[in-house]
Amino acid sequence: MFYLYDLILIRQATLGNNLQVKKGYWATATANITTLTSDELYAAADQFKRKTKISNPVIHTLINNMRIISSFNPESYREKIRLRNVIFGKIARLGIPLVWFTLNPHDIGNIFVVKLAGEDIELDDTGVKAHLLKLTLKNPSLVAQYFHTIITAFFDCFFKCLSRDAGIFGTVSSYFGVVESTTRMMLHLHGFAWLSRNFGAADFSKRLVSDTMFKDRLITYIRSIIKETVDLTNGQRYATSDPPGSATFSLPDCMTEEEFIEALNVDSNNVTAKVQMHVHSGTCTKYQRKYTKSLLKVRPTSSVLPPPLAQRPVSRNALLQTCRFLFPKPLVPESIVTDKGFIRIQRNHQFVNKYNPVISSTIRCNHDVNFTSSSPKVLTAMYYMTNYVTKAQSDRGQLVLAAAVLKKAQEVAKAEAATEVGLLAPKPLDMAKFTLKAYHRFTRDTEVGAPAVAHFLLNQPSFYMPQESRSPTINFYWVKVAFQTTLAMLLDGSSPDITTTEADHYTEFNLESRRTNMYENYRKRGQRLAGLCFYEYASQIFVQTFRAAAGRGMCFLFESTHPQYATHVQVSVNSRGSLATPSLCGSFTQFQDTDNSVLSNTYRTQDEIDETLLGLFYPWNKLALDFEQDHLQYIRTLEFKNTYI
Repeated sequence: MFYLYDLILIRQATLGNNLQVKKGYWATATANITTLTSDELYAAADQFKRKTKISNPVIHTLINNMRIISSFNPESYREKIRLRNVIFGKIARLGIPLVWFTLNPHDIGNIFVVKLAGEDIELDDTGVKAHLLKLTLKNPSLVAQYFHTIITAFFDCFFKCLSRDAGIFGTVSSYFGVVESTTRMMLHLHGFAWLSRNFGAADFSKRLVSDTMFKDRLITYIRSIIKETVDLTNGQRYATSDPPGSATFSLPDCMTEEEFIEALNVDSNNVTAKVQMHVHSGTCTKYQRKYTKSLLKVRPTSSVLPPPLAQRPVSRNALLQTCRFLFPKPLVPESIVTDKGFIRIQRNHQFVNKYNPVISSTIRCNHDVNFTSSSPKVLTAMYYMTNYVTKAQSDRGQLVLAAAVLKKAQEVAKAEAATEVGLLAPKPLDMAKFTLKAYHRFTRDTEVGAPAVAHFLLNQPSFYMPQESRSPTINFYWVKVAFQTTLAMLLDGSSPDITTTEADHYTEFNLESRRTNMYENYRKRGQRLAGLCFYEYASQIFVQTFRAAAGRGMCFLFESTHPQYATHVQVSVNSRGSLATPSLCGSFTQFQDTDNSVLSNTYRTQDEIDETLLGLFYPWNKLALDFEQDHLQYIRTLEFKNTYI
């Protein structure tokens, strides 16, 4: 299984490299990478490790090339960036997701995993736990199948995104979940949920403080989906009994709604006592430096708890550092909204994870549920969560280090051949394959678990989202290029000379073949679609041949100068639910790294940001209509034209 996995990864990385060498930027990129020495590569790897600014710009060229090579491989840095772009696209269209969740399905020793294998096991048999454990460890493909089955059922039954029915969080308009391997090499899921009729985050905290009725309704809603309380007295017996995955939640006939809610609360409390109690481990401090000041001293609680669960085990090493999950957490007697707009839900134990009662009783596994807007710093929290949910298993410094090792070996062999008589000089490195070889060296030492390999070989998805017919990619670089061209044609009557050496700029556009693309389609979309901005066009319009579009009601011809005017037609979606959600990639500005500290105060940075926003949300053809000749003459004299427009 691992041999087949490695073979596929090598083949896909080679395909990525072969596609890359045909691009227009490759000659320049190769020449730049050739100049790198092993010392420069080691220095860059150290800068990545220390999280300082990379002094050599060629290192970024190397990283970009490695990204494209790894585009087809699971859990690669490029794959994570692609998923991050999809999340940003959803946020741009749907707003801030209000629910953040994590699922860790209980796979080892789970009776359902064994049922998938066709085994017939009774829970009261002698040695059943050991038998369950043996079966699940022996066949990782069963664990992968179980994970996919549980996650698919979770979204279908609890979110009901494609129907009008409400789920456990209310009416969900969309969701996005990313599969990741845990430190024990098992599979788990991070994700977001967007609720219908989403509200903005800009004035959310202010409304909480000023609107008492809104505050009370919101706290009632959050308490219905998230709990931070546990009754360990009742959950004590269950916590020491059979694994939660092997237990059941019985539903007697003729149960009333009140009886069901009571039974659900009792059962979810029992599961919580087993799987939702935080225990300090190496995971709590894996991103921190050693020997930092201890902040993990347990604060006494006001309630009397049974000894086995009240005194959570804490390792000696963990006490030397700060728990990144912020445990132990302070107790909250009742749910409140602070003066600064922070939402605090009732908590009666310092070590209980947030949980949802329905998820606890059905999936019976460790999970986490958060309301993202519980802090006034919601945008900061969203940025962190988005990066966390799509974090790469390896950092860029490790990729550079692999290239440094390869380059160093070549330099040492060349030096030895120059000093020793009769020793043949090594063949020069083929720079067309240097990045590929460095990436292969890196992946050779990357640890991967058997369930993750099985998940990939079974062609199961690396992310989960509602089935959408289209998800076009909008690259900010080409949006700016297209808007620059339109503005230059209007002001000067000529197109600017656009050149690029960045690999990322070729993600969605081939400058050599001049095949039609979304940006050119929009520029020559015709008068009937002139009122659409580029973002609306990417969401609503797709292109088909005349034959494929036969019978469709909303079709629009291109301008006669379009290369596909005689063969293709623009087709509009026929309902709001069919609108695509474009993923957004690239940077708003090329000065983002250099001007980050004064981003909003730098005129040239702001001008480029305005250029991106104009390209996305302002119909380009309206420039000639909105600005008369006197205005155009004035714009020609300005340095920051986009900000003025």
